[in-house]
Amino acid sequence: MAEGLHAREAAEFAAQPGKVVHIEAGSFAVEVRAVQTDCIHILVDGEAQSTSGLFERRWLDRNRPSFSDSPARLEVVVPSDPTAAYTRGQYFLRGTIRVTLPAFCHLEVDNTVGSVTVSGDLPFDGSVRIATTLGAVAVLNAARDVVVSTGSGDVQLGGPGSEWSGAKSTDQVSSRGCDRRVDVVTRSGTVTMENICGGLSVTGGSGAVSATWSAEPEVQYLAVRTGAGDITISVPRGFSLRGTASTATLDSRLIESDFAGRWDDRHRRLQLRTDGASFPFLAHTVTGHINLTVR
Repeated sequence: MAEGLHAREAAEFAAQPGKVVHIEAGSFAVEVRAVQTDCIHILVDGEAQSTSGLFERRWLDRNRPSFSDSPARLEVVVPSDPTAAYTRGQYFLRGTIRVTLPAFCHLEVDNTVGSVTVSGDLPFDGSVRIATTLGAVAVLNAARDVVVSTGSGDVQLGGPGSEWSGAKSTDQVSSRGCDRRVDVVTRSGTVTMENICGGLSVTGGSGAVSATWSAEPEVQYLAVRTGAGDITISVPRGFSLRGTASTATLDSRLIESDFAGRWDDRHRRLQLRTDGASFPFLAHTVTGHINLTVR
């Protein structure tokens, strides 16, 4: 293939608290950073390499971004162009939208195919909403309110002092950091949460769920439900669980616990006894294993 063509477009917009930055990225990757700034900076890079120079120019033209700005809302739109699906020969297409904005803005990202990464020097005060059909999502800095929905792609959530209000994925959801609230819905993905400070609610399909709490947690609730996925819960020494672990399978070996309790329903339900500081707790799986441990 030839060297190819590149296109770059930059823009800057005024920012104010509560302003919504909405990005429709098409097949472009999105990289967002929350920094100390008074403006919203946008940089859109496109690269096309093909055996056809005409195709390169056409793809870049069809994927030029458009901007619509008002005091309350900024929209950045890159068309979702299916041209490559109908092109013969070799080609390489790549596009990236890079955004730097103040942490007091709200962020919305919607794309079809492409990764989305949110990071920065400052925690997000505004909300973060990300929806992608196919692509990995990573929210690496702290955020007060995050909703992630992806059809297929790993999801990584990390950052101290964050509240993850929702995550949907068919692949993997993971979180590191002292989170006050974690709510996850996944169809078939694994869920991994480390060093949680607060409550956890997980509704899973066939993926495993693993959660570990920090040394001084403040838990309002703990509820995990899966279809075929294993459940592993680990809490600090000195804390206990108050509630029920159950499975739909008639096999008591599917439930292992460091906590004392009473078996009911022909060893398909373990009712945990309260001893000292405890978490309100519910764990249920249809065919998976449940492992409750003290670390």
